[in-house]
Amino acid sequence: MLFPCLSLLFFVVPQSFAKVPAAATTATAQLAVFAVMSVCLFNYGVGVAEDRALPWNSYLRTLPVGPSPRLIGRLLNGLAFIVLSLVPLVLIAWLFTAATLPPQGLS
Repeated sequence: MLFPCLSLLFFVVPQSFAKVPAAATTATAQLAVFAVMSVCLFNYGVGVAEDRALPWNSYLRTLPVGPSPRLIGRLLNGLAFIVLSLVPLVLIAWLFTAATLPPQGLS
């Protein structure tokens, strides 16, 4: 969660293109994609692989509730970490660069 924010602070903010709205927005969007991809990789990919290696996972599979609560919990956890990684990134871009996102750009 911290690496994209530090990358924005150290490699984008001091550069001259941080004053150009299109370049600053592009750099922020690239780091946002990196943040989301790294959260998904570590939360879903590595987390599932680690869970399967633990004996607790075998016990959880025997419970009568099925896989839905665990899947929903993993999805909500991933979404929370995505929000926690994007909010500081967007705040840094908004405060220290000329990055803009007009309302029609959200669609």
